[in-house]
Amino acid sequence: MAVDDELAMAAQLLLRDRFVLREEDPEGFFLVRRHERALREFFREKLGWTLLMNMRFYKLEKVPAAGAAYLGIEVLQGPEDYALLACTLAFLEEQDVDGQFLLSRLLEVLPGLYPADAPLAISWESYAWRRALIRVMKYLEAERLIRVVDDESEGFLSAGLSGGAPAGEALYEVTVLSRYFLRLFARNLRSYHDVMLLGETGEEGLDVRRRVYRQLLLAPVFYRTAATEEEFSYLRHQHREIDAKCQQWFGLSLELYDDAAMLVCEEPPSLFAELYPSARRGLHDIMLQFAAAWRARGDAAAHRDATRTELVALLTRLREAHGENWTKEYREMAPEALFSALLPELVNWGMAEEREDGLYRLLPALWRLAGGYEEKGEAS
Repeated sequence: MAVDDELAMAAQLLLRDRFVLREEDPEGFFLVRRHERALREFFREKLGWTLLMNMRFYKLEKVPAAGAAYLGIEVLQGPEDYALLACTLAFLEEQDVDGQFLLSRLLEVLPGLYPADAPLAISWESYAWRRALIRVMKYLEAERLIRVVDDESEGFLSAGLSGGAPAGEALYEVTVLSRYFLRLFARNLRSYHDVMLLGETGEEGLDVRRRVYRQLLLAPVFYRTAATEEEFSYLRHQHREIDAKCQQWFGLSLELYDDAAMLVCEEPPSLFAELYPSARRGLHDIMLQFAAAWRARGDAAAHRDATRTELVALLTRLREAHGENWTKEYREMAPEALFSALLPELVNWGMAEEREDGLYRLLPALWRLAGGYEEKGEAS
């Protein structure tokens, strides 16, 4: 099937956004509607993903082939946050769409929904629990699952309960999106006895082709391991077709190496926001220099595991040599703090991993791009 610019843009829009809302983006909504059949068939065939349609929105159920840290919700800070999110979503399911509820009612209900065998029980006397709930509510608002009608929750956050009621009240409204935030499962959750089966989206299961496409489109880099030999065998035999499909539909080219595969773009497509090296410019500049400096040690040294002390020392030398070109935030950071800021970004982009023995492994994606400064201080 020939893929024109409109169809490709619609596919990229669905891949980028959780919801394509008619109210907020009517042009994008009707773009998807015009190509709904072709989009539905492509994503079902290649990835096993379902395209949901509602009179108010479209949603592509983007299910990964496997879990990974970078797939988490950045604003949530721990297991308790995720548990509160799940419990709040369960509460929202019991509310009418466009209906309203008070923060005080939510505070009453959540302890009963929270897992009884959890290590820590909910206590609204604890600032940490109050802060976690406010994080969840702000996230739900940002994702448009709720609307804030009236908000004085800062009083609850700072003072907790007063006479059994929150020191600061809030009024929220439930949106239709709250019914579709969690993806649909092929069968009852209690029937799953293997967490890996949660990737299934229908009776056909998750075959090797779908695992490959999912990894390429949702992961910054797809590594060859003992567990992914079947996928890399498929990639070697089908790389030309996969490359052609990804270029036609998403404007991305497949790069296949002995131990890694990734999708890259020569010209940044306007619809993709998460790009390296541009998403976080100041930190990404340092990552490019870090890659060049570590790689310059030679193959043997570059591919061995490193200690935190070694990596902090390298960042210290880079700051001494090039810090005047860095943004103020990172130029003024202590070396340890700089490493703490750099490490999560390296991990999220598949460029490093922290081992259980406390060492760090720098991965092939780090070497894909490297950079430095010209004598005048301009990045090269």
